[in-house]
Order: sequence, then C-alpha cells, then structure tokens
Amino acid sequence: MTKRKRTKRRLWSVARIAHPLHPDFVLRVTELKAGENLYVVRMVGGKQSMTVLDPRVTRLDLGSNEQAQRAGATARAVISHHHDPGILTRMTHPGG
Repeated sequence: MTKRKRTKRRLWSVARIAHPLHPDFVLRVTELKAGENLYVVRMVGGKQSMTVLDPRVTRLDLGSNEQAQRAGATARAVISHHHDPGILTRMTHPGG
C-alpha cells in the first residue's frame, strides 16, 4: 500500500499594511484556511490579535488576479478600521 502525498496549499496574506492615520499601526490580512474568510492580524504585546475582516470577504471576492487581491485587501483593512474606530483600542488594549 502506498502512502498518499499530502500537500498543503499555501495560505495567502498581505503583510505590513500601514494605517494612513496611524503609521505605527501595522496590519496583516490573511486567510486561515484556503478559500475562507480573511482576517486582520496585529501583534499586541508579543501576541497576535485577530479579527475577521468586515464586511466578510474571501480572497476571490477581492479580485481575479494577485495585484487586484492585494489592493483590495489593503483597502478593506484600512476601511474596516475607519468604520470601527474602537478597533484600534481593542486591538491595542485587549479586553479594554
């Protein structure tokens, strides 16, 4: 009996997205499972703080090619934080 080769599909992300109003606030947009919702990630106190990108979108919702997807992810990350200004506080000070 031969073993089946397990291949992991590489997960997609856009790193180092700087917030235009808060340049020290750097985000990353990533997918945790291929083809599922995208998340906004930030390091807070040495730990990852993660929230689902709002409105909920997948990588394919952002565009048909890599360039459009990266531009869409960057724009959505910044826009989602403009609609919810408290997220800056929640992601910087968890539980606050």
